[in-house]
Amino acid sequence: MMNKNLPPAAIHFIQFCRVECRLSDNTILAYRRDLVSFLNWVTEQGLDYVTLEQEELADYIEHLSNLGQQARSRARALVSIRMFYRFCYNEKITNTDVGQYFNSPKVWKTLPDFLSIEEVDRLLSAE
Repeated sequence: MMNKNLPPAAIHFIQFCRVECRLSDNTILAYRRDLVSFLNWVTEQGLDYVTLEQEELADYIEHLSNLGQQARSRARALVSIRMFYRFCYNEKITNTDVGQYFNSPKVWKTLPDFLSIEEVDRLLSAE
């Protein structure tokens, strides 16, 4: 996993996720992708992630929604960003934990598929 173009705090956060949190490789890749996207947006807006305000973080979440990201993807991105800011705050990189002010977007729960009566009958009659 390449870490170029990431600030040192983000690199340390990814290492923290791997070593201290013992997150899976897929989760780490997703968090890294979310973080890179977020930090690129911050830079494009002429902002600094260290001094980011909660209104600016809300603007980013709205940006993701405007891009058409599904609620699950936005929720995961927000979790990634919240974890990053908690890490930065605990490491004294930032003075505030701006992520603490945001709850994850509500994600629809899908009902499980179930078998029809005919499918159950066929299943029971099969040898």
